[in-house]
Amino acid sequence: MSQSIFRDAVITALRTDTALLALMDNDEGRIVDGAPAFIHLPYLSLSQVQSQSLTGNPADGDRVRFTIEAYSRALTRSDVAALGARVTDVLTAGALTTGSGGQVLVLAVTQEISLQRDRRTWRARLAGRAVVE
Repeated sequence: MSQSIFRDAVITALRTDTALLALMDNDEGRIVDGAPAFIHLPYLSLSQVQSQSLTGNPADGDRVRFTIEAYSRALTRSDVAALGARVTDVLTAGALTTGSGGQVLVLAVTQEISLQRDRRTWRARLAGRAVVE
């Protein structure tokens, strides 16, 4: 249950941030949960979510580790760096909420940028930790 609350809160927060959407041609469809079948670059993918109970009691919430990846074919890493920075700002600005009343608090996000094997695509990998109530 906590993974669905986390996914819902994160995707909703990212898709409703106007500054982030401006970096992605104002297309919220470029922010996906999982692997896209076909999508234009740049895009963001919530690619991995792992959860573990805080206390063993589901009512107490879960600890979550997650990965979000940003991809771009810009000439330099600046596009994915800007996407990564904006995602970090959105997720760490305060508690994220869902329509069902769940809350997510993102505690930390790290970013790693690399050029992919095709030598044309840049990837920013954001790894983070959160608590879901």
